[in-house]
Amino acid sequence: MKTGDRIVVSAAVTGDGVQHRGWIADMCEFMGRTFVTVKFDTPAVDGRQGCVISNPELIWKEEAL
Repeated sequence: MKTGDRIVVSAAVTGDGVQHRGWIADMCEFMGRTFVTVKFDTPAVDGRQGCVISNPELIWKEEAL
């Protein structure tokens, strides 16, 4: 994955039980861990526009239709 990729964020990460589509805004590595900043296409129920994920296995690259 790289910055700009379209992704789907697992419902387990969003906290509202709904998968969100979005894109990778930034990726960085800190102390051997990869952190991914994600921006959602539509805001979450609580108004969040995105999130930072420390476990990239919980997001999937969106396949082209």
